[in-house]
Amino acid sequence: MPLITSQHPLLKKRFFSGTLSLLLFVGSFFFGLIFPLNASFASTPSLSEPQADSPLERVKLQLSAEHRFQFAGYYAAQMKGFYEQEGLNVEIIPNSGSQNATQTIIEGQADFAISDISLLLDPNRQKLINIVAPIFQHSHQALFSLKHQDLDSIYQLNYKKVALFSEEPNALTLLLMFKELKIKPNLIRNRHFLDISQINKTQSPAFGGSLSSLIHQQFQRHKKERLQLNRFLPQHYGVDLYGDMLLTSNLKMQSNPAQVQAFKRASLKGWEYALEHPTKVIHYIQSYLNPNLTFEGLRKEAEAVRNSIDLVNFPLGHFDAGRLQYAQNLLKAHGFIHNSKNFENNWLADETNPKQFTPKEIEWMQNHKQVQVAVDAHWAPLEFINEQGQFVGIAPKFLDYISHKTGIEFIPFTQLSWSESVTQMESGKLDMYSAVFYTDERSEYSLYTDPYLELPMVIATQRNEGFISNLNQLQNKTIAVVKDYASQANMQQHFPDIPLKLVSSPEEGLKLVSSGEAFGYIDNSAIITYYINKHHYTHLQISGETPFRSGIHMAVRKNWPELQSIINKVIENMPHAVRNDITDPWLKIAYPSMINWKTITWIITPILFIVLLTSYYNLRLKRINRDFKEAQQQLEETNRSLSGLSVTDHLTGIYNRKHLDKVITQEIERAQRYGQEFSIILIDLDYFKQVNDTHGHLVGDEVLITFSAWVNTIIRSSDTFGRWGGEEFLIICPNTTCEQAYHLAEKVCVGIRLQSFPKSINQTVSIGVSEFLKGQNSEQVLENVDHALYRAKQNGRNRVVMA
Repeated sequence: MPLITSQHPLLKKRFFSGTLSLLLFVGSFFFGLIFPLNASFASTPSLSEPQADSPLERVKLQLSAEHRFQFAGYYAAQMKGFYEQEGLNVEIIPNSGSQNATQTIIEGQADFAISDISLLLDPNRQKLINIVAPIFQHSHQALFSLKHQDLDSIYQLNYKKVALFSEEPNALTLLLMFKELKIKPNLIRNRHFLDISQINKTQSPAFGGSLSSLIHQQFQRHKKERLQLNRFLPQHYGVDLYGDMLLTSNLKMQSNPAQVQAFKRASLKGWEYALEHPTKVIHYIQSYLNPNLTFEGLRKEAEAVRNSIDLVNFPLGHFDAGRLQYAQNLLKAHGFIHNSKNFENNWLADETNPKQFTPKEIEWMQNHKQVQVAVDAHWAPLEFINEQGQFVGIAPKFLDYISHKTGIEFIPFTQLSWSESVTQMESGKLDMYSAVFYTDERSEYSLYTDPYLELPMVIATQRNEGFISNLNQLQNKTIAVVKDYASQANMQQHFPDIPLKLVSSPEEGLKLVSSGEAFGYIDNSAIITYYINKHHYTHLQISGETPFRSGIHMAVRKNWPELQSIINKVIENMPHAVRNDITDPWLKIAYPSMINWKTITWIITPILFIVLLTSYYNLRLKRINRDFKEAQQQLEETNRSLSGLSVTDHLTGIYNRKHLDKVITQEIERAQRYGQEFSIILIDLDYFKQVNDTHGHLVGDEVLITFSAWVNTIIRSSDTFGRWGGEEFLIICPNTTCEQAYHLAEKVCVGIRLQSFPKSINQTVSIGVSEFLKGQNSEQVLENVDHALYRAKQNGRNRVVMA
């Protein structure tokens, strides 16, 4: 297998009247006056990006197997230049099976390596190893069986043959699973590489090993038929251990910690890219690293890798020392090791490492199973009691998440008013606030967490009020605020001359504004927007922002710093997707247009004059237009007919090659100008000459017509479908990646077999798929897709092949 370094080559891929134009010009001028754009943009280089003249540090990464998608993140970091941005020149070394990955970093042959929990088998070796980041949150090992053997339960393997890798570490998770489930299989371990094509010779109903290796054996190029397999995963049976982990030596961590952190940042960034763009990494692997792997196999492996990484439940690279301790205890309980070791701080290479609970925090959680929470039952959408009497909103969802991660039960005291809640927090009868703004007064008796939500503090007024750019404009105007809210404290401290009207809830405050008893009401934008929409206060608007701090915090009692730290860590670890799922349903805020119509009347008047003048001339032109209307309609009808004849195929009624050539040229120009992607699908009806020879050309024409009509029903309205020539057809898919086009092609390839053709003909198709690469012309694009179609035919037809 080739080595890859950061120097490796990369795979690149009608008019308006003069009057209307004048109106548009004036309108543009009008909007430019009212809505000036004051945005400025600055480009800041990455702190980790090396200077142009800085030499790159040479780094070696030892893989645990040959090149495949199992290591896609590291390849992506190479091909996208993430390592170079961190000042690293990385050499990625495949493993033929003879190297012990952890030993290579201990002996200094590599700087980083990939391994799994098998490193726990040697306590002396584990002392010299530092875990940089666990990439696979679940083991990448699996047990397979042939479906025709009717093995539908793992418990049926008791005393039956099971073929595994010959070296114990390579199947450690599977062995632990057998031990935990008290299953005693007859293990066959007489070879290092497991070849499932020979499985019947061993008479083994099951075989196990790396998911990646087994998937690729299932999709070997020489296989005419895919083996149908059952899959058994250890985590489904209670043995959920780490899979691939990124390791370095303690010596490397102590001597060059900055390099370790740089390598970790770039690698995690590479994994993010690989999981978002698997097809691009697959093409890279096939083109430069391991051409023997099939696209189908790599795509299946990518799915398995995504499941092992499990971004749904874990942040990328998440480390939990408890899971490692659990694995060690499991190994000891089943006799794999005799002594367990404590995990010291140097086991995890992390820049900040505040995301892991300390022993003191774990002890605190064990001793505090319940926490009493001061809440505001009327502060929607942050937290409130709905019509069904349920405590709902953004804050309760955050509490639920924290509870799930820590085991702490948060008990909201919803029967208290907000003032009563504040009093009980001050006296220590309640333990924490779930959603508050920061105030100096509250900080005397509580510890604030980091803000988990940022919202602007705004002022709501009647709609006829102008935009408020400064709160000094509110002198001698009554402003409503909720008693004991941060808005009260902030207003009294910074704007003491503005009279305040204290209310018990946001609803009461907005009612006062609605009735005219108060000029405005101050609160955060989410609260105000929610109640304006709920009560249909269409005569109210948000008229301006305040200068106050707008972070939403939790706050705990002063003597519970452990809980403050625990909450901070859980929220810091919260995946962005989870945070968005919590906040997005509530925070759809739309600011009304704040325009002083009195100021712009003088601008509108000339526009209205121009409109009236234009209308007068249009009335005069109507008479002339009426005389030409019939002739114009006839001309348009003729033009449509001629236009249709020029771009459509006379037999099928779909577009012809001339039009397809034009669309391809247009798509290339669009792609080059705007950076948009598009793909092409070339379809050939298999053995169509035999249809014509056997049934005659009329029947052949019916097949072409039927096929064309059917395809037109399954493509998107944005796609262009036409007859390329004879029995070849072309689909142009704008804004479509090669992988997306591949799915459409598969739909055509599979769906045609279910269509009814004359004479009961069973028609199949061969399909090539190609994506436009930057710099290509139309001939090169078509050459690529034609080459893919040729491969589809050469490989047996009735299939889809990507270029």
